[in-house]
Amino acid sequence: GSYAKNKQTKSSDLDIAIIIPNINKKQFEIALKEGELTIPEVHGFVFTEEEFYQMLINDEFNYGKECSKNHIIIKGTSAYYKILLRGLQNGFKG
Repeated sequence: GSYAKNKQTKSSDLDIAIIIPNINKKQFEIALKEGELTIPEVHGFVFTEEEFYQMLINDEFNYGKECSKNHIIIKGTSAYYKILLRGLQNGFKG
């Protein structure tokens, strides 16, 4: 959101999406709850690769599409772009 666009304010929160292999994501979600006590407040969202891909090819606007438009990739660039390419090959407009 605002941090990706470099338009954050004192009241802005920081949303982080973590895309993981298609495994149990519960342990990642529990670890991210701690970010809700930080300044700025951090909201972590965990998606499996398949969940993120499904968001891209879904007709409705969703978090996956928002990430693809306003992204700053910290780690895993190759894996991220493989999911985007798969989406583009299957209907995602970018």
